[in-house]
Amino acid sequence: MRSDDEAPAEAEPANEPAATSSETELASAEAHATSTVSQPPDDDDGEPLTPPGNPARPRRYLWALAALLPVFSLMAADRHFAFSVPLGFVALALASFAILDAIGSFDDAHDPSGAAPSLRALTPRWLELAGASVALVVSLRLAVGGVLPWPMWSSGVLVTGSMIWLLFALYRAGVALGIWEQSRALVSRHGFWLVLTNILLYLPFLGSYSLSDPWEAHYGEVAREMLSRDDWLSLWWAQDGWFWSKPVLDFWLQGLSFSLTGVHYMPDQMLASAANGALPAPEWAARISIFLFTVLATYILYKSVAKTFGARAGFLSGLVLTTAPYWYLIAHQSMTDMPYVAPLTAALALFALALRAEPEA
Repeated sequence: MRSDDEAPAEAEPANEPAATSSETELASAEAHATSTVSQPPDDDDGEPLTPPGNPARPRRYLWALAALLPVFSLMAADRHFAFSVPLGFVALALASFAILDAIGSFDDAHDPSGAAPSLRALTPRWLELAGASVALVVSLRLAVGGVLPWPMWSSGVLVTGSMIWLLFALYRAGVALGIWEQSRALVSRHGFWLVLTNILLYLPFLGSYSLSDPWEAHYGEVAREMLSRDDWLSLWWAQDGWFWSKPVLDFWLQGLSFSLTGVHYMPDQMLASAANGALPAPEWAARISIFLFTVLATYILYKSVAKTFGARAGFLSGLVLTTAPYWYLIAHQSMTDMPYVAPLTAALALFALALRAEPEA
């Protein structure tokens, strides 16, 4: 017995029921989430989402600045010489290359088994490539000037022959740099025959007829105004004033080509040499850049299909594109269609190549 002063003893709690399996799983998941948040992930346990970037080279920015100095000098000058526009283009290309090299765009690992070509081995190939390029520019200047006898036939033969020589020179330079394998002869390559077919079908009479489409003459006049006004940003068309309705790439291409091939772009001077017995053909200058875009897009399409289905299928796909009527038509006109369609075709072909590439390649 107990006295009334003693506190009553607390009743012992009854046994609680065991936790269900769902409650156990929930508690385990909460504990795992808490431990994951509190502890930073270990980067050594898995591969990073993106591969490490190439190291930067800040000194290349000095090269870019040195290449931009002549560009700024040409822009500040009131008068220009014959090759000032091509010189500015080359300087801008070098500056762009230097900036891309500064951020590590060209530092991917090379095959250690392959020996780098020596300067002595590359010199003949670079000289041949430079000679072929000069020959092409000279032949285009003669064709534009209209000083050759039988200009339609002689210009076509001279320009086409120079372009074929440039094709051979590019291949030999590529072999020397290791871009193409030396084990296969040039005549056994389907890509060579595709490019040669493009040259023979598209180039011989490219400048033998006048500007055919109303818009072709329109855009050529805008490019001429751009050069004569020395303004590459604010496009102008004399009949309507400011011209903003089309992208500027086609006009830049024509302006560069006009300057490189010796077109007299000042007012009333483009065909003025006809008074001296010449037969000027500025159509060569207006269309040559469109032709180069066409060939490049066709070749990239060939490479994309060849990597997936074989060289013969790639050649046939390129041949189908080359002989497509509308593609053939816009490849012979200096309008904004091909500067848009050709890069788009090349981009889709390169995307298809990327899909088929090995992840570690």
